[in-house]
Amino acid sequence: MRATLPAFMPELFKHEGGYVDHPRDPGGATNLGITIETLRAWRKAPVSKADVKALSKAEATEIYRERYWNAIRADHIPAGPDAMLFDVAVNSGVGRARQWHPLVADRNPVDAVKAIGARRRAFFRSLPAFAVFGKGWMRRVNSVEAWSLAWAVRHQGGSVPVALRTEAVQAKRQAQAATGGAAATGSGMVAAPQVEAVSQIDWLVLGAVGAPFALLFGFLIFQAVMQAHRAKAMLEAADV
Repeated sequence: MRATLPAFMPELFKHEGGYVDHPRDPGGATNLGITIETLRAWRKAPVSKADVKALSKAEATEIYRERYWNAIRADHIPAGPDAMLFDVAVNSGVGRARQWHPLVADRNPVDAVKAIGARRRAFFRSLPAFAVFGKGWMRRVNSVEAWSLAWAVRHQGGSVPVALRTEAVQAKRQAQAATGGAAATGSGMVAAPQVEAVSQIDWLVLGAVGAPFALLFGFLIFQAVMQAHRAKAMLEAADV
């Protein structure tokens, strides 16, 4: 097993969270992203909510390794893209992660990470629930992308802080370009707002924009917001 999995697990656990047992959650009692049914199947024995609550990170890691990491043959994926596709498998299903394997082919690992990140953002925005859950989904994608880029650069012998800060600068430029395009597209808008202001736009608005007249405007605003938040995630990871 490559070193990526144990190194990445703190990042995964950060997004999966701790113990929850919400009555409206069809998965029931869940801890570290592992549901009671998954734990029961893993142990091949009855388990209680108390067992779920007491689940160790070590056992959860083994479940993730067997059911997701091995399922997408992540040991055969370059360092960096392996973490990205592993998180896709956990968050969106093993089948989707397998479908996106071609995004890694014929690309260097850094470009592959960014390609997967772009595909994930487009996929999530296409979902009807984006207006409700989009902010959390994008936070996860940006954070995992920054982690994976750092991992890829490190394994290529490059400087992680330099690479991530460079990516942040590029993301800010893309955000500014998209903001300007949105300002030019939207009738009645005289000047483009600052990127910092655009990044605070209500996510319900981003998810709701879909009328034919507003499609281009909505897409450009989405790109501006995404790139602004990507830049922030890159800078945060560069300082770790």
